[in-house]
Amino acid sequence: MLRTLGMSEKEQQLRYKGYHCASCGVSVAEIVARYGTFNRLTQFHHIDPKTKSKNYSNLIRRKISSEQLDELDKCVLLCDRCHNVIHAQEKKGMLAIGPEPRIFAV
Repeated sequence: MLRTLGMSEKEQQLRYKGYHCASCGVSVAEIVARYGTFNRLTQFHHIDPKTKSKNYSNLIRRKISSEQLDELDKCVLLCDRCHNVIHAQEKKGMLAIGPEPRIFAV
């Protein structure tokens, strides 16, 4: 299980998901350097919204657990800008992640 002393639960989650936006590649460190925080500037986006736990809001705020990591495994880490692009589109958002684009339903 992931646990690093001195790191907030949220920072541990961000590191678990790669510490950068899966779409544009901006790192959490760059976000913090520019805005002074990562709070509300990063989002965990469910690749398949149907798999999102009904208890997601409570689950994601708890201390790191295997249940929480299982939920994060259903997500990609996105910066707020890329996350907003997906949700601004009516039915589907398309973002390039890695060598091949992936489509995320909203």
